[in-house]
Amino acid sequence: MDFSQKQKTPIQDQSFKLGGFMRVKEVKYLGDYRLGLLFRTGEKREVDLRPYVGDGEVFIPLIDLEYFKKVRIDDSELTICWPNGADFCPDILWKISKASSQGIEIKSN
Repeated sequence: MDFSQKQKTPIQDQSFKLGGFMRVKEVKYLGDYRLGLLFRTGEKREVDLRPYVGDGEVFIPLIDLEYFKKVRIDDSELTICWPNGADFCPDILWKISKASSQGIEIKSN
């Protein structure tokens, strides 16, 4: 096997294309387990986290929609998180989300 021709996984490939470091700038609750995300690239995307809610101890509280709505940008301004410390890798969020024209509104400072 020629290891010099090893293919990248889709996530590795996207990270390479996007500069290797995704960052979520803003998040908006859209309904059910859907969130609107604004990435540092300016791209608006929508993600449905229903398949991941409750999968693992830290994600169990997210089953409660009122708790799920407490989503925010973490202190490092890297990704989304919840008060109990649950978070998602921003590269994974980009991978499992889809482009959205609705997304979120960019806040003016």
